[in-house]
Amino acid sequence: MSIPLNEYLSTLYGSQELSDCKIVFYCTEVAETGTTGEGATAETSKQTTSKRQKAASGNRTTANQHQPEKESGRTRKCTVGEPLHAHKLVICGGCQFFRTLAQADRWPQACDQNDGKAVFRVSLNSPEELPSALSALRFIYSGALDAGSISDLLCIRRTASWLEVKGCVEACDAQLLQRVTSLADVVEVYSCRALLPDLEEPEGPQFLVSLLDACRQQLALRTRNGEKPPPGGPKLGQLLAWSFRDALSVLSDLEMRQQMEALPAAALEALLGSQHFATDDEASVLLMLARWLEVNTGTSEEARRRLCKWVRLSQLSSTYLLQVLPLLRWFPLGSKEHRCFCDYTTAGDTKREFLSFIMAASSKFKSSWPWYAAPARPPLPASASRRRYEWSIEQEKLAKIAKQPLGAKASLRGSFCDGASRVPALGFEWGVYVDYKAGSDVAGVFLQCYLPRCLQTEGNERCLPAVVSPGAARLTVFKWGEDGGRKVAWSKAYGAGDLVQLGGGWGSGAALRLAAGGDKEEEEEEETEEVSDEGGEGEESSEEGDEVEESEEGSEEGSEESSEESSEESSEESSEEERKKARESLLALWSAYLKDGKLQGVLEWG
Repeated sequence: MSIPLNEYLSTLYGSQELSDCKIVFYCTEVAETGTTGEGATAETSKQTTSKRQKAASGNRTTANQHQPEKESGRTRKCTVGEPLHAHKLVICGGCQFFRTLAQADRWPQACDQNDGKAVFRVSLNSPEELPSALSALRFIYSGALDAGSISDLLCIRRTASWLEVKGCVEACDAQLLQRVTSLADVVEVYSCRALLPDLEEPEGPQFLVSLLDACRQQLALRTRNGEKPPPGGPKLGQLLAWSFRDALSVLSDLEMRQQMEALPAAALEALLGSQHFATDDEASVLLMLARWLEVNTGTSEEARRRLCKWVRLSQLSSTYLLQVLPLLRWFPLGSKEHRCFCDYTTAGDTKREFLSFIMAASSKFKSSWPWYAAPARPPLPASASRRRYEWSIEQEKLAKIAKQPLGAKASLRGSFCDGASRVPALGFEWGVYVDYKAGSDVAGVFLQCYLPRCLQTEGNERCLPAVVSPGAARLTVFKWGEDGGRKVAWSKAYGAGDLVQLGGGWGSGAALRLAAGGDKEEEEEEETEEVSDEGGEGEESSEEGDEVEESEEGSEEGSEESSEESSEESSEESSEEERKKARESLLALWSAYLKDGKLQGVLEWG
């Protein structure tokens, strides 16, 4: 569109020039007391209709557009502001809401009795929404936003979303992200967080991710410079807990974890001490602290002690409390204190009261510390508790098995979408591996549990006789039909009663039937379940690559000269041909499970 035309359109906003319609805004009110009708003095309250209902219930809005302002029972419609002169071609071209109304059957009936202009009636939740509605309509004409603050931008964004004003939501998002350049801006976003979009909205999730990312960047940068939120507003811990949300999200997202690791000790202390910081398990909070200390190696002993004080030890699982915690040399809890703590947390009320009296006289033991007295942190929000990690194994890794001698066992580690081989949950790390014995017609699939490396010292993972529950999880492998459709080949649900040995795996040794058995019913495939120690050991012994070693056969060819060169070349060609056939034969066994050159599946929680 030409620049002169754009400039001319912007002058038509609210103008009667060439206007062929009007936009009337109104609110529906509910009478609490008194009479209804004109001149009523009753107190009123606005109809409680959420923005999501308004966006989703186009039928309700459209059906009411052409009704006159009248009272119905205890409700009445009140006009808000003055009618806005508009142009059908412009507003219908730039807004789906008005285009839908223009195409409605009742359109000819919606005309002003005075000048015959068509009338669009728009319902607002409250009169306070009028400025943002007018700004969204102005955007249709000018393509520019007239917001003065972050709060104004969020209001315009919300209104433009349910009116479906083309390009307005995206323009608001871009401006909002550009506005977050200081700690004061983060405070302003936090203060009007009720205006942020819901995760259910189409553009909501990605925008929230970007906005929170911008806020975290400013929090890390400004707190490292010693800045603090202005007095009278939200505290630093509130801002951090809101932007970082929960410990599991921090551990799962590399960028968010790096932002957490960039926080100064004082800011991390505020985050750990916040009553609003959620987690799936207190062990994830301890793991998060371990990650921070691993990066911030210059932390003073005093700062480390203050940080550790905020870990709610009484909320740790028995495995972490009794097996892992004593091995953490950096955690300021000696063997004597550890015994005292375990005695305190397992004691009855009478004994605990007496122990509190004794501890009060000691500077080392304070029963009021979060170690002893803090309640469980808030649980994960619904959006974070349902987690889905897609994993895969490249077919080239499967093909390497063809070089193994008959009966040799190989373990193949799955990779998740971000390239990692492990994902965090409940303070541990979890991975998927596939076991296959050369020449077999079945393959095993296992969920494996690891102690995170930042908690390991001198191989303590191997010496811990610990078992861990993955919680409500499900491990799935897919297969593919002739039409390319995806089906479940094997799936196992885990619960609180399923325990995985630390460093070992739990699944099925015959999860996948190869070749002709690939179409076997899922129920039959789930019959065999077993714990795999060998797979786990093999996984660890080849930590950096996949557990299958490439054959060195033929690697020394050419090192010695021979008079029988033609015979050697023939033997080499024959060997290469045999390896090629073995590779093709092996991949044919896995063909029902391969898609885009990968064995694929998903690991889910929640």
